[in-house]
Amino acid sequence: TLLPRDVDGEAPRDASVKAAVAHVEQHYAEKLRQIDVARTCGMNSCQFSRAFKFVYGMTYRDYLIRFRVSRACRLLRRRALSHRCGDGVGFEDPSHFARAFRRLLGVSPSAYQRKKPPLRPKIEPRRRTYPAIGLGVRATPPPPKSASIVLDP
Repeated sequence: TLLPRDVDGEAPRDASVKAAVAHVEQHYAEKLRQIDVARTCGMNSCQFSRAFKFVYGMTYRDYLIRFRVSRACRLLRRRALSHRCGDGVGFEDPSHFARAFRRLLGVSPSAYQRKKPPLRPKIEPRRRTYPAIGLGVRATPPPPKSASIVLDP
């Protein structure tokens, strides 16, 4: 998926960061600067950046771009014009929108629209493993190693 799963945490910063995500979900089509969103959470930009990355495993900017691209996918499924989708979800520059879309999904917005959705994203969110020190985040086990079969001639 484009967006990380919600994290169940108990720390006050988790609540502040979740408030920032709620703000992004409501105002994603507007210009959202990190410093302004941090102020709505009662943090400075550096505190917010560290807290956001800790809770979601990605930067605020990466989250915002992923969220906007996911909203653009909805518009494209409704057959909106691909060159107008970027503007409708908060990208000011159409070429920036197209580059971000292609980087996340592996196809251009117009190619995505031509292929009948649902089209699954090619990038999975990074999974982080935390030591068990009461951070409120579950540690994820490493993926199983795949076995290869070698046939002798």
